[in-house]
Amino acid sequence: MNAYPRSFFEYALTALFVFALPFLAAAAGMSWFVERVALDSSTAIRAALAVGESRRALDAQLTQLERTAKQLQVLGDNLLRERYASLHTRFESTLDAYRAAAQSDAERSRLAELGVIGERIAQVVATEAPDSPELARAAVDFDRLAQLAQQAGAASDAALTERLDTLQARADRAIGTFLTGAGALLGAAVLLAFGLARALARPVRALAASVRSLGQGDWSRPVRVRGPRDLADLGDALDRLRLRLADLQRQRIRFVQHVSHDLKTPLASLREGSALLADGTMGELSSSQHEVVTILVRMTKRLETMIERLLAFAAAPPARAIERRELRLDELLARSVEEQKLQWSGRQLDVRVEARPVQAMVDEEGWRAIVDNLLVNAIRFSPPGGLIRLALDETPTLVRLRVLDEGPGIPPDERELVFEPFWTKSRPTQAASGESDPQAASDGTGLGLAIAREQARLHGGELRLADSPRGACFELVLPRIN
Repeated sequence: MNAYPRSFFEYALTALFVFALPFLAAAAGMSWFVERVALDSSTAIRAALAVGESRRALDAQLTQLERTAKQLQVLGDNLLRERYASLHTRFESTLDAYRAAAQSDAERSRLAELGVIGERIAQVVATEAPDSPELARAAVDFDRLAQLAQQAGAASDAALTERLDTLQARADRAIGTFLTGAGALLGAAVLLAFGLARALARPVRALAASVRSLGQGDWSRPVRVRGPRDLADLGDALDRLRLRLADLQRQRIRFVQHVSHDLKTPLASLREGSALLADGTMGELSSSQHEVVTILVRMTKRLETMIERLLAFAAAPPARAIERRELRLDELLARSVEEQKLQWSGRQLDVRVEARPVQAMVDEEGWRAIVDNLLVNAIRFSPPGGLIRLALDETPTLVRLRVLDEGPGIPPDERELVFEPFWTKSRPTQAASGESDPQAASDGTGLGLAIAREQARLHGGELRLADSPRGACFELVLPRIN
């Protein structure tokens, strides 16, 4: 059929005229079945969308609740208790909506336990002193909340998959039953009935395939559902969602391409100039000058490589941008320090690497991006003659790098803001003359620490600020991957 009727009732009416009275029962049965399948499919998809929205909101609220509880431990501000109570109220509303959309007992069980633990933590936060051990133990319970939320999400996915499989199985069984019953009819009637059944099942399969594709991050396939109006409208809504996601991806790629293009032009000039100096075209160089020029040549080449990788990273999902290899992290750390020698030696800084041999599976460019950004940040905010320490150690399960400087440190209210992209609020530092130079601290783009944290998370780890008696201490923790 090239044109679909507007409703399932019109399907039944068409079948009545085609098959006449002897075929009325078979046509009515098929119409009822298709209506049930379409209704169940539409309900399943709407439930999946509602569950997905609740999962995203729940994850974000858990993060806010955990951050507020930890801030309360550190700051002891009663306003944080009020903020936690407000966040907890929103959290309970989201949890109620999640329970209403839940499709399985496993989901409801996890959500019920999540609500009980969340309520217990809220009571502790509301009543206990900031330095009490009860509040510290309650803060640890957030790991269990995150685990329960993840388990509930997995149960949601399993329930949706099972429901779609059930619908598909029902469709297959109904088609078989219909064909068996139509075997006694004339050949032309059998062919027409079979074609009608396939036409009705196609929109359901198309919707199921489109939902799976969107869930896997494939936004290139248009969602085209030919069938009844309700399924066609649902297909159009999914296609608008696909176009929106694809547009956001294109904007991200376009932004990175523009920035990279703007970087390539001055970088080409630097590369040509340093090459002329290196090959002696501009005159003979002393050994120290030649060493500086060699570093410049090497760094310009590395910048070109980083720009190309940045473009590739923008064009591909983050998980595909990681290429892990077995590497000596202590050697890479020493190499990064040597490549930054011009910057830290010019400020008379003492840079010490405290690392024993550490070998791990990491992406080389990602690791070096983290180290370089942390080292540049430490150099920028260190006073002349200050000390920068890079301490690398390992355990059987993780690798840890700590970068400590003797700069002005970071105020508590900015400890998370420094990781936000383009956040460049000035922090005072000192110029070589010893005077305060706040402008030097804001010369960056505000992307360094954001890129470093993003690379850490792509590796499955975390970059955070650790407590330090003086200056700032950035701590990188990466899990071991075998």
